[in-house]
Amino acid sequence: MIARAKRFLGAKVLSYLGLGLLIGISLFAIELAFAFGLQAFLIAIGALDARTARLPAWLPQASLAAVLAMIIVIGALRALFNAAQIYLQGVANEELNCRQRRFLVRWALWSESAGTAEALTLFNARTAAAGVLMGNLQALAIQLTSGLLLGLGLLRMAPYVTLAAGAGLGLIALALRHTDRRALEAGRGLAAGMEKTSSRLIMSLKNLLLLQILGTQGREEAAAQEGLSEFRGHVVSYFWIAALKYAVPQIFGVALICLIALASTSYDVMPAGLLVSYFYLLLRLIMMFSGLNQNIAAVLMNWPNTKGLIDWFERNSPDEFTPPKPFPAPVGRRAQEPIGWKLSSLAFTYPHADKPVFEDLSLTVPPGRTLVIVGPSGAGKSTLLSLMLGLVKPQKGAVELLFDAKTPVPLEPRRAELLRGIGYVGPESFLIEGTVRENLRYGLEHEPGADEIAAALDKAECGFLADLPRGLDHRLTEQGQGLSAGQKQRLSLARALLRRPRALILDEATSNLDVETEAKLAETLQRLKGQMTIVAVTHRQALLSLADQSLTLA
Repeated sequence: MIARAKRFLGAKVLSYLGLGLLIGISLFAIELAFAFGLQAFLIAIGALDARTARLPAWLPQASLAAVLAMIIVIGALRALFNAAQIYLQGVANEELNCRQRRFLVRWALWSESAGTAEALTLFNARTAAAGVLMGNLQALAIQLTSGLLLGLGLLRMAPYVTLAAGAGLGLIALALRHTDRRALEAGRGLAAGMEKTSSRLIMSLKNLLLLQILGTQGREEAAAQEGLSEFRGHVVSYFWIAALKYAVPQIFGVALICLIALASTSYDVMPAGLLVSYFYLLLRLIMMFSGLNQNIAAVLMNWPNTKGLIDWFERNSPDEFTPPKPFPAPVGRRAQEPIGWKLSSLAFTYPHADKPVFEDLSLTVPPGRTLVIVGPSGAGKSTLLSLMLGLVKPQKGAVELLFDAKTPVPLEPRRAELLRGIGYVGPESFLIEGTVRENLRYGLEHEPGADEIAAALDKAECGFLADLPRGLDHRLTEQGQGLSAGQKQRLSLARALLRRPRALILDEATSNLDVETEAKLAETLQRLKGQMTIVAVTHRQALLSLADQSLTLA
């Protein structure tokens, strides 16, 4: 259990918890010194008989100035340690947030199974809740340490009164147990509701055009608004619980202090001077007890989301994952030499699938040749591309690379080299927020010259850029707002050509182009044949005419 917590929290967060214990001990000592200083102050101004006080020998009692100086020092130390408590609570929160979000970014970008809704829920709601919970645990460590030591100090001053007060606080804690259950239920509802609402909103945004066509934006908005109302209800319920758990102990504490004061007038409960220090320390203990109750409610509220993050962490072990380092290109080999493939008896089945995608697939794509892959949706076209690029591994068979027509080499040791030599254009164009020029340069290992950019744009039929007010310096949003789907695909093709690819992968890359533009691109690709290997997934006749070989998947 300790080892699992250490892996999840990390050394820094654990060190903050340890510092919290030290601060708790320090705050106890400061509160004790302040309580005795209060007695000394009352004696110095003549409001308390020195014979009824119990003061330690180290406490200055000679003059009011000395007592006030000591109280100022103690007050400053108390303020500093309380500030340190606030600081540690905040940094423990942020350190855990940052640590887990770093892992999440790595997982989302390198995992084969990361989903958009899951990744965003983990990145936002789950990590935020875990950070808040960590901050509350930090506060609990300080409050528990200081509170236990205060309780021991009070027990030494007045055993019977302290035991009675402790019994009363214990009864309050038992009476408020049902609120802990409600806080946990609110946390579960919050976690489930936020995940559901976020997932549905992401789905709606991805398919906004379809929703507009179907006229269902109102339905989706209503569903999202209902989810937000439920979310608000859980949060309000939690705040009501936290307020109740904070207020009830303080109400009890005031009544208890009044009861002790009343009893001290009739019974010899403790010396009058000591009563002043006892009341102060008891009040501080009750305040800590109130804060502790509030923090327990916050921990329970945030636990379901934190548990979801812990479950993800233990399933994926992101702290143990190291992204693969690029392999250097072989010395003496021409950087532009086309890459081919040899697939031998491939078998691949997705986890939990009823039937395999491939059972015994063999295929050779010589370097510089053009392969066109056709087949209905779900036939395995994208899976085959992933196998050829080493993004997934077959359960049986081998994927090898051909750097010439005769000598196949295993893909895995050369995967990074392969990917560096790939130009890819998919059905959905990837654009970043920035200028057209920045989008063209994205992912390049070299700085393309003006002539090279112009040539790539010409081959990709990007003449539409001349109509943009600032040309290559025209700024795009991440969705490429203002450009048609076909224009975005042509920009993606230009970027792929600027990589000086050894193999060009076209995954339905002309699906958004008109017939005339597609025909011009087919002519460009015809001229590129032999300079690079071309693998095209398509249903369009223009690209089928380019094929040196074709593969039909059923």
